[in-house]
Amino acid sequence: MYKPRKPNQEEITQLAGYVHLKCKWTETLEEARLWIKDTCVAVFDHYMSDCPGYAGKLMMVVWGAGPASYMVFIWIAGALTRVHQDPGVRLEGED
Repeated sequence: MYKPRKPNQEEITQLAGYVHLKCKWTETLEEARLWIKDTCVAVFDHYMSDCPGYAGKLMMVVWGAGPASYMVFIWIAGALTRVHQDPGVRLEGED
């Protein structure tokens, strides 16, 4: 089982940059950093998928609006990169 940890300052800075520059949810980078302070963030250092074969660090963020408001990130060439959920991921019988 994978054990998550809290994000370090560099990871918080990268997430704040994403929130500020790409989501445009905040006026300043510092405001984004403060906003993230009250957000549920977990980092998994050694995540490995079954396929198609990703291995590396993964960050999960659940925003304050509730569990349906989440984002998953990985690092590609050192850059924080959002991963969108595969639309084919559904449980049998789900609508």
